Amino acid sequence: MHTTVLLVDDHPLIREGVAMLLAREFAQWQVLQAGSLAEALEHLDRQADIALVLLDLGLPDSDGLAGLHRLRTHAAGPRYVVMSSSDDEKTILAAIEHGAAGFIRKTSRAGAMLDALRTVMGGGVFLPPCMGGVFLESDAVGGASACEVLAISPRQLDVLRLLVEGKSNKAICRDLGIAESTVKTHLVTIFRPRAAFFRALSRALGAVMVVEIGLLKSLLLGRPACDPVEMRACSQKVTGNFSDAS
Repeated sequence: MHTTVLLVDDHPLIREGVAMLLAREFAQWQVLQAGSLAEALEHLDRQADIALVLLDLGLPDSDGLAGLHRLRTHAAGPRYVVMSSSDDEKTILAAIEHGAAGFIRKTSRAGAMLDALRTVMGGGVFLPPCMGGVFLESDAVGGASACEVLAISPRQLDVLRLLVEGKSNKAICRDLGIAESTVKTHLVTIFRPRAAFFRALSRALGAVMVVEIGLLKSLLLGRPACDPVEMRACSQKVTGNFSDAS
């Protein structure tokens, strides 16, 4: 399917390199280029079918996330992915709060960038690995176990796996042979340290939680992220379980 992408970066070498990568990997993508925020706005005016905007935060005629806000105000239809050399957590959360569907570090490998764009164009949200060890670039997991990646215990992983499958707290306690209060304790232990991130993500996506991002589906269940309809249903289940636990 034909997809029009707008690549916004003030460094021609980076633009050309990313454009070549996208052309090689996504034959049906038309990649437009802009070297400034003003040029990006002109492209958005001329081309109504732009589906994805890759935006560098360091543009000379823009002040960081103010550029993202201006573009989204001007054209709300495309999905926006921020590219930055920074991996500061506050910047990442702010980008999500401003409506970005992804955040890609410029130091990422090509495979990580491609995976990020597939996630975003599939309806998900992509974040770099610095977000508390929960949200990792798909090629950065390597040989680590799920417990190591998520920084949780094996029993907490069991609870989380069943939760991602859409089971209620009562069903989880039956399957694992533990008290429901124990299930709630595990959930609080898993989610409370990341509460600030979840609040930001919920504001940006309408109470969509970890499942929508798709990483847990692939990491815990060994299969690709679910489709958008299933993701919404799963995210509502996660939200309900965590609310019960809080």
